Amino acid sequence: SRCACVSARTAAVRPRVQHWHRPQRLATPPRAAADDPPTPLAFDVVLYRDAGNVASRSGSPCSLGAVVDVEPESGACLVTPLCEEPETGVWLESHVRPRVRVRMEDVVSVVAADFAQRMSPDRVSNPHGEHAEDFWEILDEVPQGTRRGDE
Repeated sequence: SRCACVSARTAAVRPRVQHWHRPQRLATPPRAAADDPPTPLAFDVVLYRDAGNVASRSGSPCSLGAVVDVEPESGACLVTPLCEEPETGVWLESHVRPRVRVRMEDVVSVVAADFAQRMSPDRVSNPHGEHAEDFWEILDEVPQGTRRGDE
């Protein structure tokens, strides 16, 4: 039989994928202690401190980024910086800033976000519309002073 899974919006105590054909398999993850640091997983969006990771010309202390890989042995994660598209309010991968290794101590929070893809708007390199670009809709309020631009 085929597994038909539907992605659900992230919540603190709900799993990310709901299996509609087997609801009895849903398990509530254990609650973390209030003083425990956030534990990101691959594909999470995190708010992280820029200090020591990226030379921030904007002076913003924090950035949003998409977690690519988590390295529990070294206590770090590989993050792709995100920037906000002013016209739509969605967050795209930065084309200027490279991926960075972020120490777990520098992860401020895991941010609720919806992932999607859209047709790449560059009609010169994508004349038939077959290339897609990733974007994230941030569901939580983005804190004041968070780096939004792609500088």
